Order: sequence, then C-alpha cells, then structure tokens
Amino acid sequence: MGRPNFFRQRILTQASSLESKGLLNYLISEIKSRREVSLEEAVLIARDVQHYLKTEHLTCGTGQIIFPSITGRDNYQKRSRQHQEEKEITLSVIDEEDIELMAEFGISVMQKGRLARLIEDAYVQDAILDGPRLLLFILESHRGFAPT
Repeated sequence: MGRPNFFRQRILTQASSLESKGLLNYLISEIKSRREVSLEEAVLIARDVQHYLKTEHLTCGTGQIIFPSITGRDNYQKRSRQHQEEKEITLSVIDEEDIELMAEFGISVMQKGRLARLIEDAYVQDAILDGPRLLLFILESHRGFAPT
C-alpha cells in the first residue's frame, strides 16, 4: 500500500542535516581524522574546544553578534529611536538548542525560543530590544538557519 508516512519527516531530515553541519560535528570529524583517536575521545576533546571558544578568548563567540540595543532594563518610555541611549551587546543568535527545538516541536517554537533567549541575553547585559530590532531575528523559513 505504498511507503509508510512519518509525521514531520521533512523537518526531522532538515534538522539532522543542520545538526551534522554544526561546529561540534565539524570538530569531531577533524579531530578524528587528524589525531586518529576514537569517537568517544574526539567528542570529549571537541566539547572542550567548543567550551573554550565560547567562554575564554573570543570577544564574540561562534554564533554571536554584537548588536545595538537600548540602554537600561527599565527604559520603557515611548520615545523615538534618536532620543534613546544605545549600547552594543553580544547576542547569541544561533544555538544548538534551536535545532533540537525545531526537530521536536517545529519552526514556530524554535523562533519563539530564539526570541526569548535574545530578550534574556539583552536583559542580563542591562539592555532591552525594541520591536523592530527583534523582528530582524525572525526567519521567514528555516532554510536560512545556519548552525553554530
């Protein structure tokens, strides 16, 4: 009676494709081929390298951008953009969680999770993002999405 249909098979296939193109998988394959170590050791080394890149010596890590925002967490006055103080903050636009959210719950949940993470990142850095700036991070489709 034909081939069996799987629920959201295309999204799952594209999520696994994005995951395979990520930084972690790239590091694992390079470490395995260059150092001739087992898969388990390569995974451990790649995670250490990825953690080092995210936290230590890079001013802007992988998947992060420096983005202008409105200064102050409590700055909710309705004013034009030219009358608001701005500061640059570091935002993690792309994270590995995004691929997991897309695979498990779909594109809409992935976008909402990304927006929540961006708002939280800005709040931690004593800044807020207004509507037009947040709209820059909403994708029209998941095909423009690139993993870290």
